[in-house]
Amino acid sequence: MYVVALNGSARREKGVTTTLTSALLSGMQEEGAEVELLYLRQMEIEPCLGRFDCWYKSPGRCSVEDDMQRLYPRLRTADCWVIGAPVYMDGIPGPMKNVFDRLLPFVEPTVEVRDGRVRHPMGVGVKGGSLILASVCGHWEMETFDPLLAYMQAFCDSAHRAFAGALLRPHAAEFVQLLKNGGGDDILSAAHEAGRQFMRSGVLPADKLAAVSRPLLTREEYIDRANDRMAQLMSGERRMAA
Repeated sequence: MYVVALNGSARREKGVTTTLTSALLSGMQEEGAEVELLYLRQMEIEPCLGRFDCWYKSPGRCSVEDDMQRLYPRLRTADCWVIGAPVYMDGIPGPMKNVFDRLLPFVEPTVEVRDGRVRHPMGVGVKGGSLILASVCGHWEMETFDPLLAYMQAFCDSAHRAFAGALLRPHAAEFVQLLKNGGGDDILSAAHEAGRQFMRSGVLPADKLAAVSRPLLTREEYIDRANDRMAQLMSGERRMAA
């Protein structure tokens, strides 16, 4: 299986999104997957211009010459896309949205009814497959991920990809502290095993996903710690400004 992983975190290798995604990918590699990991913050990918040249002037090819041209052949042929995307303002980071918007050449301009909705057929030479989301957020509730999950499902429906599921890690700052203190191995092990089992069965095991998302503290404790941490950061900024 050929897996293309796109990491949309602004922190790239240092981000907790990378920590979670890497654990998943290592499990997939252990079961024989060929994995290619790309950091979008190291690439120049412009927004879609909305000119539809990829339909009318050069069918199947975007006219914008940037690093997206490197991604097209990889995404066309990959069996699985792994999307590493932290929650930014209830959605995906801007660079990742640019990538998704620029996938218009992957579908035909004609329309059809599929699964009860009008959609575009898949373009010639574009391989179908699956998509896995790995995401983290700062807030405590799992409901923080709901808008992103709804978007990813809708995107998969349009992109002819089966949404295989998501590894979700709430209150990421607390997870970072746990890792710094030598903990969190059970969470990373669950992500790793999820990758292994996906390769074997094509399914992300529910028990491993639940282990990845397990609460690390109560909501009240989270609020107290988050506000204390922010107060310390703000105090430090004020001292530097003075």
